[in-house]
Amino acid sequence: MIVFTIDPISHTAGMISVPRDMWVNIPGFNTYNKINAALYLGDAYKLPGGGAELAMKTVENFLGIPIQYFALIDFTAFTKMIDTIGGVCLDISNKIEVGVLFEPGTVTLEPGNQCLSGKVALGYARARDVSQGIANGDVERAQHQQQVIMAIRDKVLSPGNFLNLMSQAPTLYNELSSGVNTNLTLDDVMRLAVLAKDIPLDSIQSGVIDYTMMQDGTYNLNGQELAVLRPYPDKIRELVDKIFGGGSMDPMATGTVDEKMQSEGARVVVINDTGVAGMAEKTYDYLKTQGMNVTAFGNTSDYPDKYYGLLPSKTLIIVHAGKPYAMQYLMALTKVSSSSQILVDFDPNAPEDIVLALGEDWNSNNPLP
Repeated sequence: MIVFTIDPISHTAGMISVPRDMWVNIPGFNTYNKINAALYLGDAYKLPGGGAELAMKTVENFLGIPIQYFALIDFTAFTKMIDTIGGVCLDISNKIEVGVLFEPGTVTLEPGNQCLSGKVALGYARARDVSQGIANGDVERAQHQQQVIMAIRDKVLSPGNFLNLMSQAPTLYNELSSGVNTNLTLDDVMRLAVLAKDIPLDSIQSGVIDYTMMQDGTYNLNGQELAVLRPYPDKIRELVDKIFGGGSMDPMATGTVDEKMQSEGARVVVINDTGVAGMAEKTYDYLKTQGMNVTAFGNTSDYPDKYYGLLPSKTLIIVHAGKPYAMQYLMALTKVSSSSQILVDFDPNAPEDIVLALGEDWNSNNPLP
């Protein structure tokens, strides 16, 4: 999955690649799954708008940005589109073996500038195995996909090609439409093409959710062991803020840690397992005076959570939504000393964004009056 943004006012653009194995909440199903399962579930359950609509909602919730349009392109349409523009040329960083659709064997791509046909470009964009020369799996594949997209841009926007393609747009749209599922009209596509032509290359930002923003994991789903990627919402939020700079994070991007925490408005619940009666309420009152949006307090029995394993000795910060400034503030306040005390369980449907579960260490290490 790749999320694009184009700003017609500032003439800037950006894209973020989301790995298909990202473990996320699927809206309406009250369950977690790989992010690419949203497309299947939306179609299988015949939801309004189908799989594409559910995929958009899932990515919206995950990244915290609105998405208006989608385009789902099958392999045949992808290869035909590239062949129509005369192939794509890009720099290959290392030797890679790529498969070719509907053909036996592989094609070897040597390092250097290479011009690829549609089928070979598809193979390059799909390759992700170490045996093929891809050392970093899905992350490297996402980088290659973005590289192919930029090569398509360069070819389409070259002076001769652009005018020719615009004149053939209705015919090409009809030819390719059987392999493209989108809510963009032909007029939308042509307007976007004209807009893209005026966006300089250095005004296009790109990013890939990589292993600094997620970790490998497994999950047993109905007896099937799945390899999944568990997100670090705060790190992903920073990438979203960088690429989608005019979005929800923009007002919070300046100021002190306290000011950014206050602007972020994270919903925080305080849980007491310190062994000292009233500690959650006192902490609740203190955080309120600091401008934090503390919504409730109570005991572990009032707000049960499967992550209370380290309690009561260690304070835990359980994160259900990407709220980096609240996390940063609470980590400094509680003097968290171990990564095991930060537990990320992304759940956009949770009533709170962060659970601050106070352990015994908080009794002798707090600023309460």
